[in-house]
Amino acid sequence: IKAKKTLSKFVFENIDERRNSQDRDILSQLSRMTDDEGELLSRSDIRDQINFLLFAAHDTTTSLMCSVLYSLATHIEWQEVVRKEIIGLNKQNMEFDDIVAMEKTGWTIKEALRMYPPVSTMGRYTLEDVEFDGHTIPANTPVMVSPVFSHFMEEYWSNPHTFDPLRFSPARAEDKNNFYQYVPFSGGAHKCLGMHFADTQGKMFLFHLLKNYRVTKDPKMTKYKFNYTPLTFPTDGLPLTFTKL
Repeated sequence: IKAKKTLSKFVFENIDERRNSQDRDILSQLSRMTDDEGELLSRSDIRDQINFLLFAAHDTTTSLMCSVLYSLATHIEWQEVVRKEIIGLNKQNMEFDDIVAMEKTGWTIKEALRMYPPVSTMGRYTLEDVEFDGHTIPANTPVMVSPVFSHFMEEYWSNPHTFDPLRFSPARAEDKNNFYQYVPFSGGAHKCLGMHFADTQGKMFLFHLLKNYRVTKDPKMTKYKFNYTPLTFPTDGLPLTFTKL
């Protein structure tokens, strides 16, 4: 709550200046944006959009990178697979086509999303009466979608508690057994717009990190200690070691 107040104060103090600038950062663009009637967005609307952007586009990706780094520090063989793929690009910086070329890196990110989805539950409501498992759920009933549950269903995933990025390879494609079994970004009409943005951010982060550092953890660290609320985040500070290559 204190952080939100600090952020709100910053946004409110900068809106007038940003409205008169030609800067392209998101706060400046929101400050100059108009609605369908040609009116500037209200100050509170701009603040709410900035707050949501930081939570949805920053905190969720931070959560993802924490679980990816823990997984790569635990499964060194996969860290080497990803590093080899990155070094094989033979580039100082990523280019657009490299996003698709980093295939194994993408599988690794997807597996971390499967095991440790940043958003563990998603609120929805029924549009009509639904029969499920012998129960009638009336229309307009609040329900919760649980990626944590569906991502570990043994009828869809082989050895679901094992870190295995190859399950996302074209040869296995375990995530394709059911349209709604893999939902780290939700599914259907409400699938997160930031899905590809998060994939790109994750690959860029790993591209620069793994070319330069090896990530390890204390052998006594036998499991990923985390909390699901409000997002999946490490509760022990994620004590990893980064060694310069």
